[in-house]
Amino acid sequence: LPLSKRAEKLKAFLASHPESKARPRATELLISTHAGLGDQFLKDGDADNGIKQLMSAIDEADIGISDKLFKGVIAQIPSNLYLRGQSGASLKAASAIETKFGSDPNRLLDIARFYIGLERGDEAARVAEQAIKLAPDMAEAHRVLALSRHINLQLDEATSEYKRAI
Repeated sequence: LPLSKRAEKLKAFLASHPESKARPRATELLISTHAGLGDQFLKDGDADNGIKQLMSAIDEADIGISDKLFKGVIAQIPSNLYLRGQSGASLKAASAIETKFGSDPNRLLDIARFYIGLERGDEAARVAEQAIKLAPDMAEAHRVLALSRHINLQLDEATSEYKRAI
């Protein structure tokens, strides 16, 4: 089905089959559908509906979604918005993802990397520090924190974090 009709059918299925074993797959398809619609709207110049659909993808996502869906769809939303000229919406999306998935250090690091890409070292450091609180021995969290310190020209702190990462 076309994306717009697919979303309607998936929502109807989820509403009418609360105990179905197919609910996780239907939810994943719904999230992907919202993301696809959002991208389509943005390509067509309809920023409002594009942002709405991409934010719906985040809202529909459960914290237990697969890493593949998270990395391939949810974590890409802030960058997608930013690259399409929607910087305010991209920061709002990153914040929503951080709030929803803040208990998973790997997912937090995906958001920190987004901030690093924007050279927003303070935000990247804040999120990387949250990941370190959850997983103090995670080398990648220390590496991301080091990068954020490096961006902010906090070279002594960056060196210290690089050493921890190693």
